[in-house]
Amino acid sequence: MTYLNRKVVIWGKGSIGVRHYNNLLKLGYDVYFLRRKCKKKKEINKKNLLSLKPLFCVICTPTIYHIRNANYCLKHKIPVYIEKPLGYNEDKLEIKKLITYSKKITVHGGFNLNYCKELNKYINRVKKIKYLKFVEFIWKTNSRNWHPGENYKKSYAFKKSLGGGVIHTCSHEINILNNFFNNLKLIKLKKIFTEGICSAYNAKFKNGRINIDVNIDFMSDRNQRIINFYDSTKKYTFNFFNYDYKKINDTSYMESIKDFIKCIHKNKKPKSSFLDALKTYKILEKLNNE
Repeated sequence: MTYLNRKVVIWGKGSIGVRHYNNLLKLGYDVYFLRRKCKKKKEINKKNLLSLKPLFCVICTPTIYHIRNANYCLKHKIPVYIEKPLGYNEDKLEIKKLITYSKKITVHGGFNLNYCKELNKYINRVKKIKYLKFVEFIWKTNSRNWHPGENYKKSYAFKKSLGGGVIHTCSHEINILNNFFNNLKLIKLKKIFTEGICSAYNAKFKNGRINIDVNIDFMSDRNQRIINFYDSTKKYTFNFFNYDYKKINDTSYMESIKDFIKCIHKNKKPKSSFLDALKTYKILEKLNNE
């Protein structure tokens, strides 16, 4: 089926915004960027948004602006795809508004790895383990090199005032953990600070008798991303780098936006739902404020 309204607006023109832009062009959408200062064609400001009447908006601004920008769109009945994480140190009133809007308007939670086929296959396998004892998440990367040609110190990922730091920036593992377990209890947290920002942490959780260790470092000289589930006799490993890492990312982003569009037209909740993102956000905020 072909839908008449093909106009979409992306808030923010960083690397993730450009990624969504390219995917939406491939899907045949007429894509605009929302900018404070419009310098190029297909750039609009906030005043022009409502007259454009887009089918939906994608929120790719610095984390601290995610929810207020999403609420502006939702107030005017425009569905939103909110890039992960949901927010940073949010006002409770803004959260309440978003919850209310999400009951009637489609809101995507933004965690694209929920659409990773390889990861989902692994998760479905370990869900069948009867007697789990220990789980660990390890992610070590050098975020100084995330965007070649860009001074990493100018990125909002390295500015606490904009929601930067490892806990919110590298939040996929917490989202995966949150979707797998209920009633997580934080036992211990160790933070490491580099260049004035939280750059690494080790968090220990419990879920009943299961011990869970999350170790993430985004200014490491190593490149490692592994999930291990253990029962009494065996270790079950998912290593992202055993796959085509770029392909995993590219495919999951495309599948997430396609799911969002389908849910808008069918009035359903996306697989990466707003409520899941909200639960993850609450864990992130607890880690951030400890």
